Amino acid sequence: MKKVLVLAMAGTTALTAACSTNPDGSTSMGMKESPAWHATTSTQNKVAHFKSECQAYGYEQGSPHLAQCVQMAMEGSKSRATTQFAAGMASAAAVSAANTTRSVHHSGTINVHHY
Repeated sequence: MKKVLVLAMAGTTALTAACSTNPDGSTSMGMKESPAWHATTSTQNKVAHFKSECQAYGYEQGSPHLAQCVQMAMEGSKSRATTQFAAGMASAAAVSAANTTRSVHHSGTINVHHY
């Protein structure tokens, strides 16, 4: 239980310490393009973020190609963030399972220990 509390506190600290400033000056949780950023950033700020990236590639303001680039960049970023988050959760679950022992007593009682 103590380890769960420590991990929860560390996770909370990491999330609050990693905030991003949006194009409109507001802040969002997480680093840009992370799962937390995607969950806490307005669509308007996401569009502004990806629009600047696409314009850096040479897409012109108001062109349909710029709009398509922004849409594809947003979808790709969210997909990558979701995949990375899922992989991290699977890895954490594997570590937790590896650090757990189970013992069965002759009375039928099962003890589970987390290390």
